[in-house]
Formats: sequence, structure tokens, C-alpha cells
Amino acid sequence: KKMRKIQLKFSEEIKKEFKDLKIWESDKLLEEPLGIDGLRKLAKEIYGDITADEILNPKP
Repeated sequence: KKMRKIQLKFSEEIKKEFKDLKIWESDKLLEEPLGIDGLRKLAKEIYGDITADEILNPKP
């Protein structure tokens, strides 16, 4: 629980510091994303079905 509290604190600080930027987030993973398939799965979770242009030029 202590680690989660620390993570939430830093997450809020990041959101305040970069409030004018889009921040991409993921739920906690049960295992490390390995290989191209693992990275694709993570990208799908974070970005969903948006286009590459929306990823590279996000709107907050």
C-alpha cells in the first residue's frame, strides 16, 4: 500500500507539472511487456484505436 501511495503522489505531481500536455497512462501490468507482441498489447491499452498523428500530436 505504501508503494501505491507514493506512485499516486508522483502521478499527481506529474499531472500538475505537465497539465498542458496529454499524459498517456496504463493500468498496472501483471507482467512485463516482452517482445513485439507485449509492446503491441501495451500500446493498444494506452492508445486504443487512435491514429499515429493523434499520438504524435496529442491534444490535452
